[in-house]
Amino acid sequence: MLGVRVASAPFQAIGCPAPLGRVGFTGVEGAFTRWAMFRIRQVIPDAVPANRRLIEEVKAVLSERLPGLPRKELETFEDRLRHPLQYGMHSILLVADDMRGKLLGFAYLSHLPDCGVCLLDYIATPSHSVSGIGGALYDRVRDVCRGLGATGLLFECLPDDPAACSDPGLAAQNAARLRFYERFGARPIINTAYEAPMRPGQLDMPHLVYDDLGRGGGLSRELAGRAVRELLERKYADMCSPEYTAAVVASIRDDPVRLRERAMARGRRRRANGRQGSRSSRWW
Repeated sequence: MLGVRVASAPFQAIGCPAPLGRVGFTGVEGAFTRWAMFRIRQVIPDAVPANRRLIEEVKAVLSERLPGLPRKELETFEDRLRHPLQYGMHSILLVADDMRGKLLGFAYLSHLPDCGVCLLDYIATPSHSVSGIGGALYDRVRDVCRGLGATGLLFECLPDDPAACSDPGLAAQNAARLRFYERFGARPIINTAYEAPMRPGQLDMPHLVYDDLGRGGGLSRELAGRAVRELLERKYADMCSPEYTAAVVASIRDDPVRLRERAMARGRRRRANGRQGSRSSRWW
């Protein structure tokens, strides 16, 4: 989710995941795809040397792919895994490897017990990785969230409107990413100021995406406000002024929050608008 207010979850190269099923083992999950096998497991600091090595590899990927990542994020990475009470949240690192310890992807999420939701901080798969790892990782993230009793999962995704991108050519890639998450039921929250720029002309402001984890329930205005405040104050304290954060939280008025209509419905509406000779500068 790191770009300008820096968008940190779901990317490609850090990777646009391709959906594919997985086969589960007891305690450790793995999958076969195109003759390759991988597993997804939770990594705990200091448990074994191999885990420490994997954590360092994850930090190296974050540092390389997200040069704007605040140093504090990397400096506290392991502490947040070790000391949930100190940070007021339960942070979890999931890694995918090739059964021999080679890192193939990872996901880092945080459970906010006071808000009843989880935040997906990062999910990454290299562009050359085995097909299906991104989908299996995200599926496992959802399982973990349900196991923690979370009502839903929140994360950021870069905009799919070319007019909102500093490089309009990336809009199609961002749209593909959003369609991937929509297959799991996750869609951007609308009718808020979450995408509002912090300074005039600022682009690449991320959508806030909500996944109800298949529960079928909406996210209440109260929980959404608390989660957004926590997200902006924790991840973007050096970028977002208290006034900006307060304005974004105050802009959440729908109860429960509203999600953007599905891609298929938007496509039908655009075609209908086209037949009527209307033009729209946005995709929703």
